[in-house]
Amino acid sequence: MSHNNFLQALTEERSNDEIVIKKYAGIRKTLTDLYPDKAHFIYELMQNAEDASASEITFNLDSGKLIIEHNGSRLFNEKDVRSITDIGDSSKSNDNTSIGKFSVGFKAVFSYTNTPIVYSDDFSFRIRDLIVPEQVEQINDKKGKTIFEFPFNNPKKPAALAVSEIDKGLCALGDNTLLFLSHIRKISYSLPDGSQGSLERIDHENGRIEIRAKHPHSEETVSNWLHFHKDVEVTDSESNRKKCRVAIAYQLEKVTEKNKNSENWKIIPIQGGGQVSIYFPAEKETSKLRFHIHAPFASTVARDSVRDCDDNKQLRDHLADLITESLSVIRDQKMLVMSFLAVLPNAKDELAKFYERIREKIVHEFRFSALTPTKNGDYSHACFLYRSSSTISNLISNTDLKLLINDKYSEHADWVANAPQRNQREDNFLDSLGIDQWDMDELFATFESIQYDFDEYDEENYGEDEDYIKLKNIKIWFEKTEDDWLRRFYALLNDDENNDWEYLTFPIVRVECSGKTKHITGENTYFLSVHGDIYLTSDVNIVKSEVYTKNTAKQDIDENAKAFLESIGVRPFDEKAAIELRLGFYHSTPPKSITDQYYDDIKRFIGYWKANRTDVIYSQRKVEELFKP
Repeated sequence: MSHNNFLQALTEERSNDEIVIKKYAGIRKTLTDLYPDKAHFIYELMQNAEDASASEITFNLDSGKLIIEHNGSRLFNEKDVRSITDIGDSSKSNDNTSIGKFSVGFKAVFSYTNTPIVYSDDFSFRIRDLIVPEQVEQINDKKGKTIFEFPFNNPKKPAALAVSEIDKGLCALGDNTLLFLSHIRKISYSLPDGSQGSLERIDHENGRIEIRAKHPHSEETVSNWLHFHKDVEVTDSESNRKKCRVAIAYQLEKVTEKNKNSENWKIIPIQGGGQVSIYFPAEKETSKLRFHIHAPFASTVARDSVRDCDDNKQLRDHLADLITESLSVIRDQKMLVMSFLAVLPNAKDELAKFYERIREKIVHEFRFSALTPTKNGDYSHACFLYRSSSTISNLISNTDLKLLINDKYSEHADWVANAPQRNQREDNFLDSLGIDQWDMDELFATFESIQYDFDEYDEENYGEDEDYIKLKNIKIWFEKTEDDWLRRFYALLNDDENNDWEYLTFPIVRVECSGKTKHITGENTYFLSVHGDIYLTSDVNIVKSEVYTKNTAKQDIDENAKAFLESIGVRPFDEKAAIELRLGFYHSTPPKSITDQYYDDIKRFIGYWKANRTDVIYSQRKVEELFKP
């Protein structure tokens, strides 16, 4: 049958089909309900162009009609003519689509026109009464292209209103209109006032997509996106296997570095939230994700929201897999930095149940793959990482942390990189990873356990015991730390109000005594006196000045470090301290004979007592006993 004969036969068939004609009124009402005040058919015509493998589509709007033209290589055939003039099996507005199908589709144009015209080489026809094709004369100079012409002759939609709505719809086309298409790379349009607009997609290497948008009366904007896609198989509601493409797009921002000519990018959150697309944005669907996602979801007829059904859950799970697969690529491209975590969903986002599965899979991937940024600039599994304040993690190195953690996974222990601010998106994402906190309480417990365990163990019986060795290594490590490190350590401990460091039996104070450096508790430990007339014997435990002085030469005291030492019992070695020590000597070693030193000590004590009668170190009787030869 020739093309002309086919059209004539179809015209007669549709004109005389009473069943089809009865459905006409119902579908008309459906279109009025679905598309009362927006030019949604713009997307349907772009879908037609995409299916025809078009690379460009143009919209020309004037006061009386809209003409759409695309260069798709697949032109209309008999099946297409039947499809575009068919009304399906239902006229109910609450019908929905299955995955990959779009139901009403082209019929949306009837909200604006009663007689759309299609020119596609061998088939040129006008559609009346929604379903009846009538042959029209071909346009000879448009061979190889498909053209749609929509005169604004629907009495329920005045031409002026039609123009206004379509004008608004074209100007509102966003960057993501082109993000998830396989073929269309440029959309152009002209408006009745002569102004023009366009969207153009440029594909670069490594998945980067550049979108150039120029809308009337505004400057050209350029956005960049990191695009990932994969083809998957889904079983639909009729148990048929369907091949579908799912995709995601992260927004990119160029990073400018001084003295570098290379082009660097970072991923940023989409302000206001990403959109869900079913090839084109589903306007009523909200994911709360900070990046765009696409899948050929089963949707409402208007394609503006996603149905809750098993088919879509399969697509959602494939999207989750694609997102987790993208993470290692982003890491390898040096874009998985701390700021990227703000792009990812966290528990405070309160995603809808349908999209929560995506967040759960991302969290699982971070916990058990080397994706989480560490403080040393590398990546690790979140399940091995620890969090703390920057003060602690800046002081305790990764190597130190491994030693202090002291458990079977300690060799993997590492500090997670610190978020720039608490309670911001990066920090909230880290919270969701279940990373162990390691703060002052854990630090105190470590030192407390060392002394306790050394009281329990001894070298002879437990020298080969694994726990004993680990605890011993921690003690050795502490004793070998640099003086300046210890100063900062003391300053850190000064801010800890929850733990009783003064009661710790671990030898935490570094002193010099008898020409040697050793570590003891704060009891009977002294700061070097600034008074030169204080008698100082070689066996006095003097705190090494470098552990509480920032600059020893300038005597720049670190007040925080010194305050901590004072809090655990360290005090100045003054006259009182000297006498106390001397009295202690006589208490432990009573003199057997009177010597010159004995008289000097009595004279010194009496002198101090006269000057400080209210500060009695020992009772008079006790003193008499100490000095009794």
